[in-house]
Formats: sequence, structure tokens, C-alpha cells
Amino acid sequence: MQENNRTNLMKRFAAAAVLIPIVICAIAFSQLLLQTIIVAVAIGMLLEWYDMTYHDMVYMVLGVPIVAIPMSCLIIISMITSEYQYILLTYAGIIWTVDSVAMFGGKRFGGPKLAPVLSPNKTWSGLVCAMIGAAVISLIISQ
Repeated sequence: MQENNRTNLMKRFAAAAVLIPIVICAIAFSQLLLQTIIVAVAIGMLLEWYDMTYHDMVYMVLGVPIVAIPMSCLIIISMITSEYQYILLTYAGIIWTVDSVAMFGGKRFGGPKLAPVLSPNKTWSGLVCAMIGAAVISLIISQ
């Protein structure tokens, strides 16, 4: 089990090492590339959500707006404001921080599971760490 966790962690780091620079470049230089990436990520998220919830139609249906609304908002933001780069880089920074801090905090502190049916590795301690991480990175970015 420990080796599987390490392999999963290494895959996440490798994906982040490739995707983060691509997303930053897309935000900075190409609105069309950015919108294409957002659509591709949304499709990937919906496929992953389906894999997690295909056994329960209610959860499966709830996932569509959970994915579609924020991703649509990102595309709309990139189309209606000339300052979309700052807004989207801020958004990406907060999301990346929250995801990372939640994972490391949940692994470090453990505790009761948050939503074992949907995601068996999510813990309440990870959620609390993610909220603290969001507050800290928001303060740093706003300076």
C-alpha cells in the first residue's frame, strides 16, 4: 500500500510539472489555448466523476453542475475582462495550494473520512488544512 501511495504521488508531481507551466503560459499568452485547456480539463473531470459515481445516479448528476459551472465561469472571465490573466493566475494558485495542502495535511494528520463513498482518501483534517492554505495563499497573493 505504501508503494502504491508513493507511485500515485510521483504521478501527481509529474503531471503538475508538465501541466502547471502549460497553464501559466496559456493564461499569459494565449486565450484560445487557455480556453481549450479549460474544456479538456472539464471533460477529464467529468470522466473522473463518472468513474467515481456511475453506481449512484444522484451523485453522478450532481457532478455535472459542480464541474460545468466553475469551468464555464473561467471561460467567461477570460472572454469579458482584459485583466483575466491576473484573475485566472490567482484562481489557479489558490486551487493548486488548496489541493496540495489538503493532500499533505490529510496524510500527515489523518482522522475521520470526509466523504468515503465519493473519495475514500479525503479526511476532515485535509479539509481544515486546505481552508487554512486557501486563507494563507489569498493573503500572500493580495499583498
